[in-house]
Amino acid sequence: MSTEFGIKVRELRKKKNLTQAQLALIVNRTSASICRLEKTGQRMRDEPLRILADAIDGDFDELRALRDGAYDLNALSTILRSMPIEAQGQVMKYVEYLNSQYDDTDSQS
Repeated sequence: MSTEFGIKVRELRKKKNLTQAQLALIVNRTSASICRLEKTGQRMRDEPLRILADAIDGDFDELRALRDGAYDLNALSTILRSMPIEAQGQVMKYVEYLNSQYDDTDSQS
């Protein structure tokens, strides 16, 4: 889940001077779900996202990109550090493999 997405939603909501409860009423959600969305970047489908974007004067495409965007590297780092050393090594080998595949694809274009 993208916390950048949640941060952007909070920023736009506050810019509109809306509380979480007010926004929840507008978009037919609970205030708890708006809170969760802002804190964790919890995913939502395109149609509710479009309604949310309209309610907070956000750009739908930008919000969708943030929702679908890059993984939170801090979260990935935390997960990786919690793994056994052997597993960390396997993950790094796989990342190197994936990186080599994308490098090869880029050079062929």
